[in-house]
Amino acid sequence: MEDLKKILKLLEEGKITAEEAEKLIEAIENKKEEKREGFNLGNIGEMISGAISSAVSVVPKVISGSIKARVDVKEEIEWDLEKPFHIEITGGDLEIKIGEEPKVIVEGEGVYSLEEDIIKLSAGSFILTIPRFKVIKLRLSAGDVDGKIACDECELYMSMGDMDLEVETKKLTAELSMGDLDINLVSSPEYATLKCSMGDMNVKLPENFDGKVITKVALGDVSIGRKADTIKDRNCYIYQTGEKSVIEVSCKMGDVSIS
Repeated sequence: MEDLKKILKLLEEGKITAEEAEKLIEAIENKKEEKREGFNLGNIGEMISGAISSAVSVVPKVISGSIKARVDVKEEIEWDLEKPFHIEITGGDLEIKIGEEPKVIVEGEGVYSLEEDIIKLSAGSFILTIPRFKVIKLRLSAGDVDGKIACDECELYMSMGDMDLEVETKKLTAELSMGDLDINLVSSPEYATLKCSMGDMNVKLPENFDGKVITKVALGDVSIGRKADTIKDRNCYIYQTGEKSVIEVSCKMGDVSIS
């Protein structure tokens, strides 16, 4: 998927248009099709167009954020841990750290605002130190996010970019349009659903994982680095009893790795 990553990077940087990106991806898939006799692409065109349209829709926000005044940010915010914690980042990079105190610390350079209990970051690079919340909702529109998250319920949404996170949670939801997702599960979630339209997903299971992993990939490869105790219906991998955790991973175009 290196070719796809390069195309997505060019699109994110504005060096090619959405139409040009779609043509390049179609050319790559046509070459793959020559090697896959009998494979039915079906609605692959719709998949590509839908993902690109979703990603390109964030471009005006990125431009809007970049023309605002970039400033040095250093702020501490008292936060009610019972309330959901919302983060939105547009056209920037974010590192998340876990703090001991019940407050949020925002550091970095770029455009920052706090609106209706939503921290909004854009056009810059930030470090966010947060305690353990009950609910964390993070939305990324063009950029990179890495670090650690601890909460009871975690929701991740990405239009275009990369996420590399160490996550401790009971319930995990992740939806990506274009980009790569690397998730290191510190503990076993009761339930997790990870969906990607275009890109790669790497999921690292916790040690002594007891549960099942269900994979569904329309166009791409599935790599299982962690040997399962039982394999059911070719795409359901069961570890130990398989009863304590369920992880569903689906990708329309890209590769999935489970380790």
